[in-house]
Amino acid sequence: MTVGMIPKWRWVNELNESIPLLSGQRAMKREIFEQVPEDLRKGYQIEEALNYYCQTNDQRVKTIDLDGIEHLQKIPKSNFLSGLKGYFKMIWQVAKIFVVMRFVRIFKFLIGTG
Repeated sequence: MTVGMIPKWRWVNELNESIPLLSGQRAMKREIFEQVPEDLRKGYQIEEALNYYCQTNDQRVKTIDLDGIEHLQKIPKSNFLSGLKGYFKMIWQVAKIFVVMRFVRIFKFLIGTG
């Protein structure tokens, strides 16, 4: 799987290796996408679900810079309150799936399957 990073925001993921690799720009084989359970393919949680699948199934993940690409943030796309609501929704979905995937990893380790 290849994750395209907008160079302006790349530092966010480089700050801490334990945060989910988030971009919204990915290229992968269809089989990888289809291996993620359907209920995890909604909203922002798909990013962490794809990260987890690749990490636990020895799939290579490569990041590339998407030079010349700009990303319009949520607040300029709409009004301030609507954009802020969108940010909170995104943060909640990413945090929730991040915690769930960590518990799954711990559980698999404890029962000896991971």
